[in-house]
Amino acid sequence: MIDVVRKFLSRLSAESVVRLFEHIVLSHPDVSDLGPRQRTNAAHKALLAADDEQRGIAEGIASHVIGLAEKGDFAERALRATCQGNTVLLERLEEERSLEERIFSVWLCEPKILDRARNLAMGFAWKGGRSHCGFNIINPQQVNEQLDDAITEIRDIVQSLQGGRKVDIETFTYQEMDYSKAPETAHALKTHHIAIYLETPASYLIEFKVGESGITPVVRREAREMAIDYNPANGRLDVTGKGVGGPRVLHRIAEQFRVHAIADASMTELKRPEWSLGFFLRDATPSLSPPEGFSSVRVSEIALRSQRNPAGSAVFRDSKTGSAYERMAQMGVKADQLSFEMVRSVTLTFEVVPEDMDQPERRARVTLSWPNATSFDGASVEERRVIETWLKQQNFAAQDRQQ
Repeated sequence: MIDVVRKFLSRLSAESVVRLFEHIVLSHPDVSDLGPRQRTNAAHKALLAADDEQRGIAEGIASHVIGLAEKGDFAERALRATCQGNTVLLERLEEERSLEERIFSVWLCEPKILDRARNLAMGFAWKGGRSHCGFNIINPQQVNEQLDDAITEIRDIVQSLQGGRKVDIETFTYQEMDYSKAPETAHALKTHHIAIYLETPASYLIEFKVGESGITPVVRREAREMAIDYNPANGRLDVTGKGVGGPRVLHRIAEQFRVHAIADASMTELKRPEWSLGFFLRDATPSLSPPEGFSSVRVSEIALRSQRNPAGSAVFRDSKTGSAYERMAQMGVKADQLSFEMVRSVTLTFEVVPEDMDQPERRARVTLSWPNATSFDGASVEERRVIETWLKQQNFAAQDRQQ
């Protein structure tokens, strides 16, 4: 059984392990009094002894859940966006459980939501990178009531480039959780989303089954996807996709969406923003004033990549309270020695001001990766909003660059 199943089981509570076994109609082991490792081993052993059909269902669920969970912050963001309007699911997403367990809980109620959330999360992850093209609609307007013509043209483009393979397209609207505190603008901020799923040729892997001396071929189908987002409130159109074509294909699809979904509108391509991470190539910690709600901010990690040797890299990481620059100084590294190095990523650590003085200290981290990716660790939704606003005001803020 592939590792993804064991990873999935290790992230489930005893209650969710029982729910999984009940769903695949398999007698579950008694895991109520076992620790996390023993519980995982018992559940994994029981699945190994199941028949192929039950194991296949468990593997499919695990792959579905882990595939979304690996998107991290983007998965959280996408789940809350796709679950808007469903109070039960939103409450489950706020439970004190692992991300994998909360995703599994949503899957048990509405499996289709995971497809939408994964597609949305992939779009978030690719946005601003090489697998993305952004456009500004000059005279934004609501989409046509019928999107059949736009969907047909987009499907034809993708199929013609992919040898006529099967293409499934789904449309839906979403409103991100970050903006829920402004109900008066809720309708205006609603985004139209088109998810494109492309079936790719089957690949064959080899599996060694328990109790059998031979090997068994296992069919796997890799899914390639595209995502189209259009917000009529600000006129922003984003087309993302990986494995289905480069920028020219994304441009063609954007043009077909404009012609058939928002007729009479014109658009201009947006330049791709990039972090100015060269700002951090220095000998001492830059003077950074923390945003409201945080007592301090420090550069806790700097990752460099050699521009002369593609395989060359270096990472300078702080101690629990120091900075990456202190580590560089300890190693005798000076900024003037790094003229041929490129800053690949920078991690900033913020000390959160506790609401109650009895609460322990807590840190929130944000990693800025070139060209323009941002990922958070340990920050709440509100804290992320504050940090994102603060980042836009800094000298290293993402600036527009030519595509």
